[in-house]
Amino acid sequence: MAENSDPAERVARAFASTVPQLYFNGFVNSLTPGDLVCVLERNGQPVGVINMSYTVAKTLAVALTDAISQLEQRVGRPMLTTYEVEKSILSNQAEEKK
Repeated sequence: MAENSDPAERVARAFASTVPQLYFNGFVNSLTPGDLVCVLERNGQPVGVINMSYTVAKTLAVALTDAISQLEQRVGRPMLTTYEVEKSILSNQAEEKK
């Protein structure tokens, strides 16, 4: 099936199939000479590995950025990154110790 077919149909097909469905709340990336590797983690433990070409990785990054931008527009606030959450928690902990 063509990659540009209806996204909702493609998602429905994925959920109806037997492909693994993963949840992750962390990740680490690594570059290889031929592609990008993304290790998906849940609570610090690996749950999956995704290898992708640089072109697909860039396209995925753009698509995810677009999706998050749509969410932020709909809810009227920016989404925090895990980096921002961690920085805020550490800052608050330092303030509490004073």
